[in-house]
Amino acid sequence: MSRYLKEQKPLCRTVLADPMGSALYNWVKTGTLKSEGASAVTEGIGIGRVTANLEGSPIDDAVRIEDDEIVRTGYQLLHREGLFLGGTSGANVAAAVRVARELGPGNTVVTILCDGGHKYLSRFWSRDYLEQKGSSRTPTRQPAARSRREPGPPSLRRPARDALGAGRPRAGAPDPGHPDRARRGWLDGRPP
Repeated sequence: MSRYLKEQKPLCRTVLADPMGSALYNWVKTGTLKSEGASAVTEGIGIGRVTANLEGSPIDDAVRIEDDEIVRTGYQLLHREGLFLGGTSGANVAAAVRVARELGPGNTVVTILCDGGHKYLSRFWSRDYLEQKGSSRTPTRQPAARSRREPGPPSLRRPARDALGAGRPRAGAPDPGHPDRARRGWLDGRPP
Protein backbone atom coordinates (compact mmCIF):
# COMPACT_ATOMS: atom_id res chain seq x y z
CA MET A 1 0.00 0.00 0.00
CA SER A 2 2.74 2.46 0.93
CA ARG A 3 4.53 1.82 -2.38
CA TYR A 4 1.40 2.70 -4.36
CA LEU A 5 0.72 5.81 -2.28
CA LYS A 6 4.29 7.03 -2.69
CA GLU A 7 4.09 6.44 -6.46
CA GLN A 8 0.93 8.52 -6.66
CA LYS A 9 2.01 11.24 -4.25
CA PRO A 10 5.72 11.11 -3.37
CA LEU A 11 5.39 13.65 -0.54
CA CYS A 12 2.75 11.68 1.35
CA ARG A 13 3.80 10.33 4.74
CA THR A 14 3.27 6.63 5.52
CA VAL A 15 3.06 5.50 9.13
CA LEU A 16 3.04 1.95 10.49
CA ALA A 17 0.61 1.23 13.36
CA ASP A 18 2.04 -1.37 15.70
CA PRO A 19 0.75 -2.91 18.95
CA MET A 20 2.85 -3.57 22.01
CA GLY A 21 4.79 -6.82 21.65
CA SER A 22 5.53 -6.39 17.97
CA ALA A 23 9.08 -5.73 16.81
CA LEU A 24 8.11 -3.68 13.75
CA TYR A 25 7.88 -0.38 15.64
CA ASN A 26 11.56 -0.61 16.60
CA TRP A 27 12.44 -1.89 13.12
CA VAL A 28 11.02 1.30 11.56
CA LYS A 29 12.53 3.57 14.23
CA THR A 30 15.97 1.99 14.65
CA GLY A 31 16.40 -0.72 12.02
CA THR A 32 16.52 -3.55 14.58
CA LEU A 33 13.82 -6.13 15.29
CA LYS A 34 13.30 -5.72 19.03
CA SER A 35 10.03 -6.50 20.75
CA GLU A 36 8.87 -4.58 23.83
CA GLY A 37 5.89 -5.47 25.98
CA ALA A 38 3.05 -7.75 24.90
CA SER A 39 -0.40 -7.34 23.44
CA ALA A 40 -3.33 -9.38 24.69
CA VAL A 41 -5.92 -8.12 22.22
CA THR A 42 -4.33 -8.12 18.79
CA GLU A 43 -3.97 -11.29 16.78
CA GLY A 44 -1.56 -11.68 13.90
CA ILE A 45 -0.04 -8.21 13.83
CA GLY A 46 2.35 -8.55 16.75
CA ILE A 47 5.13 -10.26 14.82
CA GLY A 48 8.88 -10.34 15.21
CA ARG A 49 9.91 -10.58 11.57
CA VAL A 50 9.82 -8.52 8.39
CA THR A 51 7.57 -10.19 5.83
CA ALA A 52 8.27 -10.17 2.09
CA ASN A 53 5.45 -7.71 1.39
CA LEU A 54 6.83 -5.30 4.01
CA GLU A 55 10.50 -5.56 3.00
CA GLY A 56 11.52 -2.47 1.04
CA SER A 57 8.22 -0.64 1.63
CA PRO A 58 8.68 3.10 2.09
CA ILE A 59 7.60 3.71 5.70
CA ASP A 60 8.31 7.13 7.14
CA ASP A 61 7.37 6.58 10.76
CA ALA A 62 5.77 4.17 13.23
CA VAL A 63 3.26 4.63 16.03
CA ARG A 64 3.00 2.21 18.94
CA ILE A 65 -0.55 1.66 20.17
CA GLU A 66 -1.28 0.11 23.57
CA ASP A 67 -4.06 -2.41 24.17
CA ASP A 68 -6.29 -0.02 26.10
CA GLU A 69 -6.27 2.46 23.22
CA ILE A 70 -6.98 -0.29 20.69
CA VAL A 71 -9.94 -1.56 22.71
CA ARG A 72 -11.30 1.93 23.38
CA THR A 73 -11.05 2.84 19.70
CA GLY A 74 -12.69 -0.41 18.58
CA TYR A 75 -15.64 0.13 20.88
CA GLN A 76 -15.94 3.79 19.87
CA LEU A 77 -16.08 2.72 16.23
CA LEU A 78 -18.92 0.37 17.08
CA HIS A 79 -20.88 2.81 19.25
CA ARG A 80 -20.34 6.00 17.27
CA GLU A 81 -19.99 4.79 13.69
CA GLY A 82 -21.73 1.40 13.71
CA LEU A 83 -18.55 -0.34 12.49
CA PHE A 84 -18.00 -3.83 13.94
CA LEU A 85 -14.26 -4.33 13.40
CA GLY A 86 -11.33 -6.24 14.84
CA GLY A 87 -8.28 -5.18 16.81
CA THR A 88 -6.13 -4.45 13.77
CA SER A 89 -8.63 -1.89 12.53
CA GLY A 90 -8.81 -0.49 16.08
CA ALA A 91 -5.02 -0.07 16.07
CA ASN A 92 -5.05 1.52 12.61
CA VAL A 93 -7.74 4.04 13.52
CA ALA A 94 -6.09 4.86 16.86
CA ALA A 95 -2.81 5.51 15.02
CA ALA A 96 -4.58 7.60 12.36
CA VAL A 97 -6.22 9.73 15.05
CA ARG A 98 -2.87 10.24 16.78
CA VAL A 99 -1.17 11.20 13.51
CA ALA A 100 -4.04 13.55 12.61
CA ARG A 101 -3.70 15.32 15.97
CA GLU A 102 0.04 15.70 15.43
CA LEU A 103 -0.44 17.10 11.92
CA GLY A 104 -3.24 19.47 12.89
CA PRO A 105 -6.10 20.86 10.82
CA GLY A 106 -6.00 20.99 7.02
CA ASN A 107 -4.32 17.62 6.49
CA THR A 108 -5.74 14.38 5.13
CA VAL A 109 -5.13 11.11 6.97
CA VAL A 110 -6.15 7.77 5.46
CA THR A 111 -6.18 4.35 7.10
CA ILE A 112 -7.40 0.85 6.28
CA LEU A 113 -10.22 -0.97 8.08
CA CYS A 114 -8.86 -4.42 7.39
CA ASP A 115 -10.70 -6.85 9.67
CA GLY A 116 -14.25 -7.56 10.72
CA GLY A 117 -15.23 -8.07 14.35
CA HIS A 118 -16.98 -11.39 13.78
CA LYS A 119 -13.62 -13.20 13.82
CA TYR A 120 -12.76 -11.89 17.28
CA LEU A 121 -15.86 -12.63 19.36
CA SER A 122 -13.95 -14.77 21.86
CA ARG A 123 -11.13 -12.27 22.35
CA PHE A 124 -11.34 -8.63 21.30
CA TRP A 125 -15.12 -8.52 21.76
CA SER A 126 -15.21 -10.64 24.92
CA ARG A 127 -15.42 -8.61 28.12
CA ASP A 128 -14.38 -11.68 30.15
CA TYR A 129 -11.30 -12.22 28.00
CA LEU A 130 -10.25 -8.57 28.25
CA GLU A 131 -10.67 -8.58 32.03
CA GLN A 132 -8.72 -11.84 32.28
CA LYS A 133 -5.87 -10.29 30.27
CA GLY A 134 -5.80 -7.25 32.54
CA SER A 135 -7.19 -4.61 30.25
CA SER A 136 -7.71 -1.58 32.46
CA ARG A 137 -10.32 -0.22 30.08
CA THR A 138 -12.89 -2.96 29.89
CA PRO A 139 -15.46 -1.52 27.50
CA THR A 140 -18.64 -0.07 28.88
CA ARG A 141 -21.74 1.10 27.12
CA GLN A 142 -21.28 4.57 25.68
CA PRO A 143 -24.53 6.10 24.50
CA ALA A 144 -24.40 8.11 21.32
CA ALA A 145 -25.69 11.66 21.14
CA ARG A 146 -29.47 11.81 20.88
CA SER A 147 -30.80 12.87 17.52
CA ARG A 148 -33.68 15.35 17.45
CA ARG A 149 -35.26 13.41 14.61
CA GLU A 150 -35.21 10.00 16.28
CA PRO A 151 -37.15 9.39 19.47
CA GLY A 152 -36.16 6.70 21.94
CA PRO A 153 -33.09 5.78 23.96
CA PRO A 154 -29.80 7.35 22.87
CA SER A 155 -28.15 4.04 22.03
CA LEU A 156 -26.36 2.98 18.88
CA ARG A 157 -28.10 5.33 16.47
CA ARG A 158 -27.46 5.00 12.81
CA PRO A 159 -26.70 8.42 11.34
CA ALA A 160 -29.21 9.81 8.89
CA ARG A 161 -26.70 8.97 6.18
CA ASP A 162 -23.83 6.54 6.60
CA ALA A 163 -20.25 6.91 5.35
CA LEU A 164 -21.13 5.52 1.93
CA GLY A 165 -24.07 7.89 1.50
CA ALA A 166 -26.71 5.22 2.00
CA GLY A 167 -29.92 6.29 3.68
CA ARG A 168 -31.61 4.93 6.77
CA PRO A 169 -32.40 1.22 7.07
CA ARG A 170 -35.30 0.09 4.94
CA ALA A 171 -38.74 -0.31 6.48
CA GLY A 172 -38.95 -3.49 8.51
CA ALA A 173 -35.17 -3.69 9.05
CA PRO A 174 -34.02 -4.26 12.65
CA ASP A 175 -33.76 -1.01 14.59
CA PRO A 176 -30.52 -0.85 16.63
CA GLY A 177 -32.30 1.34 19.19
CA HIS A 178 -35.20 -1.07 19.66
CA PRO A 179 -35.61 -2.58 23.16
CA ASP A 180 -35.03 -6.14 21.90
CA ARG A 181 -31.49 -5.28 20.77
CA ALA A 182 -30.07 -7.10 23.81
CA ARG A 183 -31.01 -10.40 22.16
CA ARG A 184 -28.80 -9.54 19.21
CA GLY A 185 -25.49 -9.79 21.08
CA TRP A 186 -22.96 -7.01 20.49
CA LEU A 187 -25.54 -4.47 19.34
CA ASP A 188 -26.38 -3.61 22.94
CA GLY A 189 -22.84 -2.30 23.46
CA ARG A 190 -21.69 -5.37 25.39
CA PRO A 191 -19.80 -8.19 23.78
CA PRO A 192 -21.56 -11.57 23.87
